[in-house]
Amino acid sequence: MKKVLAIILSAALLITALAVNVVAASATGTATGTFSGTFTANDYDSGMSTVTGEEQGKVRIGDEYFDTLVEAVDAAQSGDTITLLNNVEVKRQLELNKANVTLNLGGFTLTASEDFYSTYANDAHLVNVTADGVKITNGTLKTTDKNKHVLNVYYADDIELSGLTLDHTDAGYNGAPMVVNGSNVTVVGKLTTITGTRSWYAINVDNRDDAPASLTFAQNSIMEFAGVKSEGIRMSHTASYPSV
Repeated sequence: MKKVLAIILSAALLITALAVNVVAASATGTATGTFSGTFTANDYDSGMSTVTGEEQGKVRIGDEYFDTLVEAVDAAQSGDTITLLNNVEVKRQLELNKANVTLNLGGFTLTASEDFYSTYANDAHLVNVTADGVKITNGTLKTTDKNKHVLNVYYADDIELSGLTLDHTDAGYNGAPMVVNGSNVTVVGKLTTITGTRSWYAINVDNRDDAPASLTFAQNSIMEFAGVKSEGIRMSHTASYPSV
């Protein structure tokens, strides 16, 4: 049975180096709470439309269509929105390294292909964000047995997530649905994490010596934890190692 945890966020809260555990009452139970705020580690358009006619690619930026997501990312400029028009598979870790670019999944799923290639565990993430101002919205990021983390945010600021599911069920490496590494991330709307047997927990907020990390939940955002692991958010490199 899956354990399902749901946190509905609506009032202000700041959690800093506190040990708070949220655990489902049973394998099918649901734990709920009402709050919003920032988890900080201190001291150290939906719909399954088909691609037809002039829409010759699986991805578009404005009126320009691309056969692959990597081509679209390479072509993107600051302020652009990359929109998926179908489910998409990537052959390498997707690098979102262009500032102020939005990835709109369009209600579809982004996952790894059968021939996904990596050289070691830390370039086996499904999506790696290293640029400021990136937004990811409206769909699912799902690992396969080729991947470590679903979403790795590394030394990037002002990252925004909305209407997103991070599915780590089938990951082949030990990891997490999301790692916030020396970065700050804001959840707007709903974020769902799904853990699997290779998951450490749902989310890691990890300080670096030169870059604090934070995870902020906007007013009325919703955080849902699903899957087999009871630990939701781990804040690392603090005076203690708290979890939520």
